[in-house]
Amino acid sequence: MFSGLSKLADKSFILGFFLPALVGVLAFVALNRDVGPFAKLFQGSMQDRTFANLTVMLLVVWTLSVLLMAGSHWMYRVLEGYAWPLNRPGFRAQQLKRRKQQREDVRSAYAAVAQAESLMDASGSVATLADRQRVLAERKQDFRLRTRALALEYPAKRELVLPTRFGNALRAFEMYAGDVYGVESIHAWPRLLAVVPKDYQATLADARAPVDFFVSLVFVAFTLGVAGLIRGGAAILHEPVGAAPAWLFFCLAAAAFVAVRLAYLAAIPSAIAWGEVVKSAFDLYLPALARAMGYELPKTAAERRLFWEAQANQFQFLEPVRPEVWAAANSSPGAEGASERGVAGEHDAGATSDEAGEPDDEADESDDDAAGDGDDRVATGETRTGASGEGTVRTDEASARG
Repeated sequence: MFSGLSKLADKSFILGFFLPALVGVLAFVALNRDVGPFAKLFQGSMQDRTFANLTVMLLVVWTLSVLLMAGSHWMYRVLEGYAWPLNRPGFRAQQLKRRKQQREDVRSAYAAVAQAESLMDASGSVATLADRQRVLAERKQDFRLRTRALALEYPAKRELVLPTRFGNALRAFEMYAGDVYGVESIHAWPRLLAVVPKDYQATLADARAPVDFFVSLVFVAFTLGVAGLIRGGAAILHEPVGAAPAWLFFCLAAAAFVAVRLAYLAAIPSAIAWGEVVKSAFDLYLPALARAMGYELPKTAAERRLFWEAQANQFQFLEPVRPEVWAAANSSPGAEGASERGVAGEHDAGATSDEAGEPDDEADESDDDAAGDGDDRVATGETRTGASGEGTVRTDEASARG
């Protein structure tokens, strides 16, 4: 049993769950240090430092950290906007409005690039041409940055937008494999992990750990805020002798709720960074997954999309793939080495504005009236995964720690 527990104490577990639990337990004990059992624990831990008291504190922290890990799926669902209280239609309307504004900013940046390019053909002095080139380069860079920010923060399709920024950041990288390769990422992910090397699984776990930390901290801080409000209300009603004044508890509760907001905001860029590592896993190891299933990837992008769509139907709907349709994997060492190198070079990520063209208007620009229409059709897992009602591409705790 203890050897199994020791396997939990890796870097990702310590950062993602143990530290938030430690902060929460210490803050809760300090908040209630005037209450009998907590007073003894607080005094014993902070002053006597006896082995028994420290052991009790450590066991409490360890238990809470394991509970946080076990409940991480539910915590993610809440912050993504699948569950109450963040699954309200008004929150999704706000996200649609924010996405619409970002799309308009991208269009404005594209128009600025087009205007700068039109001036390049006009006559002028050498200094004037150099200045125009500088302006054009700056506007192209601004266009690229805005386009990338939109791609990282929101899914491409309006119907996939979730009620929270955190949920949309996760969904944006979940859709990457499908948009680029035609892979249904949710159900392909556990199969992909089987061929991902242990070193890269550790990289995935390390990338997820900061997200786990901030997500756990959101709920720990929220619990502390509620506890502070309860203690403040009790102090007003009863005002026991020796208790701290009510205003102090309310101030502590306010600080805890501020921490909730800050932790949530910090979770968003951490989720984006984690998503880059997840996307890289698909780029690097999809050929290895195809070979592990006994197939050689087709040569063209269109055929590869058909191949992965057939695999997705098997993953999701139990429709067997017809092996005679697809080429069997070549078992020669040279072919295996080639497939292991991945398909990262297949897609050029450096398209400039004149290569990319104007951002797609797509039919979803009915966002103009959708942002305020109270649409409560929060994008469900069916839109995202087909038959599955939920699911986020996340490193499985056990397999990621390898």
